[in-house]
Amino acid sequence: KVLSTIVALVLKFDGGDLLEGGEEAAAIGTVTAAVLASELEQRFAMDGTMELNSVDSRDVFLLKNEDANVAGNEISVVMDVKALIPNFDTNDVTRRLQKTLTDFDSGIDSTAFNDIIQDSINRDSAKIERNLKDFNLRCREQQSSGLTAEDGDVFSTVCSENLVLPDYFETSLTEIEAKSVSEVDSLKCEVESRRLESIETTSFSTVCSENLVLPDYFETSLTEIEAKSVSEVDNLKCEVESRRLESIETTSSSTPVQVAYFVYCLVLMLGIMFMSI
Repeated sequence: KVLSTIVALVLKFDGGDLLEGGEEAAAIGTVTAAVLASELEQRFAMDGTMELNSVDSRDVFLLKNEDANVAGNEISVVMDVKALIPNFDTNDVTRRLQKTLTDFDSGIDSTAFNDIIQDSINRDSAKIERNLKDFNLRCREQQSSGLTAEDGDVFSTVCSENLVLPDYFETSLTEIEAKSVSEVDSLKCEVESRRLESIETTSFSTVCSENLVLPDYFETSLTEIEAKSVSEVDNLKCEVESRRLESIETTSSSTPVQVAYFVYCLVLMLGIMFMSI
């Protein structure tokens, strides 16, 4: 039976200019997934409950700290994790393991598996952090010693793809933590809301700097707004102008401008009628 879940690994940094390009994000996702896969594989082998199938990077994004009083930024690496529960013989496993397998088969596998992955990451967080911080150094060492992907080590395998983590992993990475995707999505929404608020504030400050002022009736009398097509508005405009012309004293002869505007409105209304046929 194959179990799958999505987990987020939050990487915490002490400041720094993070995620400055798409290639940088791709490298972080690939390397982090490979390092995590190596640790989970060892953890599962020790526990004897399941076998790791795969760990693949799904998304990498920046959770920037907007609080000026709090230092640090966070990068979230969202990953798909899959594992296999072997077909154990009942006589070969303990009662605890058998209960675990029964629980997985009883319909709560998704939640239980996600909890197991998060717990495994957090128990080995110091080792995962160290491997990420030392990734570039160990890559250089293994490349100089002639190790290749065929040697099977996680570093030799990923290093053979010439992937390099940004320098701030070595100098500024302070902590890692596994979180659920819902927690990270909530943080991502907060960051996006702050970004939009910043854009909104900037747009007001830009326009206000031009000393533009709306009439007072915008503040006191505006009750509703509605989007309409240009043809609808032009039609209304013609109706208003027609009523204005009708209100002019009949003794006054129409000016050339009024006549031209009347002809324009007539042509416009005929055009609208023709398009609606």
